[in-house]
Amino acid sequence: MKTLLIMRHAKAIPAAPNQADIDRALAARGESDAPRIGRLLAAQHLVPDLILSSAALRAKQTAELVAEAVDFTGRLELLGELYMALPNTYLKALHREGNSQSRALVVGHNPTLDDLLYLLTGEHESFPTAGLAVVALNIEDWSELALPGQHRLVEFYRPKHIA
Repeated sequence: MKTLLIMRHAKAIPAAPNQADIDRALAARGESDAPRIGRLLAAQHLVPDLILSSAALRAKQTAELVAEAVDFTGRLELLGELYMALPNTYLKALHREGNSQSRALVVGHNPTLDDLLYLLTGEHESFPTAGLAVVALNIEDWSELALPGQHRLVEFYRPKHIA
């Protein structure tokens, strides 16, 4: 059994004129919401073994703030392929992990994460910024993860509902 934590990047600032979307940084609210999610993961005993994040600046900053808040000691990978990706791209990144990690956190973007969650669980949820889904996967090895799946959405967290 594996657990997949799916998180949308925290709130970002609007793009400045001539600024590439990938270079948008976190807004003040994002800088406070990301560690809040990290503290929640720690409190719920959901500290990931691995973090795979989009290489977009706002996702990278989100992943780093979550990692810091949970005293993360695993591997954090920034993957350019997760920026503007399709759901299968997230699966391919996880497939490379084999059986070495039991709990992985992916940090990325919408609408892909909404689609990924639906394809894995059949549940319709819309990820707000810094939203987090906890999915119990009926697999023993990450290479078994496929779409569509019949996995279970354990919990869906919205930062505005977390103290």
